[in-house]
Amino acid sequence: MPLIQECHDSLPYIDRDIGAGERAAAEHEIEIEQELLRAGSASAPGALHPSIPDLPPPPRSEGLLAPEISRHATTATTATTKMVGGIDTSRYEALDPPPTRPPHDPGQCPAPPPPTDAYRTLIRQGAITAGHLESRVAHLALLDRFGKNAWLVANMQLEQVLARAEQELLATQAATEDVLRARKRAQVEHGQAECEALQLAWRTGVGRVLETEAAAEGLRSEIWARRMEMAARR
Repeated sequence: MPLIQECHDSLPYIDRDIGAGERAAAEHEIEIEQELLRAGSASAPGALHPSIPDLPPPPRSEGLLAPEISRHATTATTATTKMVGGIDTSRYEALDPPPTRPPHDPGQCPAPPPPTDAYRTLIRQGAITAGHLESRVAHLALLDRFGKNAWLVANMQLEQVLARAEQELLATQAATEDVLRARKRAQVEHGQAECEALQLAWRTGVGRVLETEAAAEGLRSEIWARRMEMAARR
């Protein structure tokens, strides 16, 4: 069951327009509220209006997203390594082998090779890069073969969506005009006469009240005069 049990509708076709003084007073009140809001925003930057709910928390950037976000933030602030088109080509270049430590003395034996874990990490990174490049080549081939038709089909679907939206807009505009026309007819044909009758009844009632008060005041004055006359005779 709704809490609001009544609906207040405006009467634009019956009510008179507000005067210059009333409009100036309303604009003054609005300006005062705006000044208070600006003062609150200055004392607490970023604060919203009390009636506006708090913003939802940002999505959590953990797991796989955290390295990507940090990488984009780093490359965006560095002019020399700024990515063009959002693709970091250095991630798909050939990987260099692990460096070997040179011997301290040229006459000594060569330095031992890097540990096996370094080669395993390098092989795993190379396999991931190769798999990504293979899938990207397959996607580009499919795009080159079927991309044009898919683009045309997508455009046709968007045109259909746009046509339906335009039809809904026209239907909504027609319904809005019907509602405004019906409200104007109801206010002009029935509401205006009812308001005039109510206003006449109110004026008549106020006039009768004033007449009653005047008559009562005249009666009190007459009673007071009679009492004064009787007191003078004694």
